[in-house]
Amino acid sequence: SAVQRLKGVSMNRYIEKWFQEHTDEIRQLKDDIWAHPEVAFTEHYACRRTEKFLRDNGFEKIETFAVH
Repeated sequence: SAVQRLKGVSMNRYIEKWFQEHTDEIRQLKDDIWAHPEVAFTEHYACRRTEKFLRDNGFEKIETFAVH
């Protein structure tokens, strides 16, 4: 789990390392969201894609703010 990987590592260093390891995936997510423009405050596609990305990468307890 992410908590177990944090032992002995500062939060800032962990986040920095995580972003370095997932740069390509983050760019793909960014490009995918960019390719599906949505009107402000109705970003359903972007919200779903971001939630899936986070869950697929071990994040838990993600709350949805968009209405599906």
